Amino acid sequence: MYLFGFYVHIKKISVSWKIYQKTFFIKERFKKKTLSPLKLGYKLKYLLSLKEKFKEDMKEDELLSLPGIGKYSLELFLVFQKRDWKRFYVDCLTEKIMRECYGVKKDFEKSAKKLWGNFHGLVLFYLQRFFEKK
Repeated sequence: MYLFGFYVHIKKISVSWKIYQKTFFIKERFKKKTLSPLKLGYKLKYLLSLKEKFKEDMKEDELLSLPGIGKYSLELFLVFQKRDWKRFYVDCLTEKIMRECYGVKKDFEKSAKKLWGNFHGLVLFYLQRFFEKK
């Protein structure tokens, strides 16, 4: 059973990549001895808790009730794992892209929906990959 790609607000992509390499987000591989060497700090308990409590058919409100999961993590899960391209998440890179490339100062999601319709989550995904490389 695959454990979804909640990043639990792990800011560094390199840390997320290390978690992926160790576990491939497969539930059975989320063990303290596997994740401890990654020095995740307080996030380790959230990941281990997530392993125990996550079920594939959980509704959004149930997911939000899990420790360490907020709106941002939920949106990431819905975009990256469920491929729900109508979803949109705002982080510092999203804000930078919207401000500098599209002149948007506020209401980022509303503006993105206006620009790209129901695929604004997919467009954001590609824009972030492009700008991360720069």
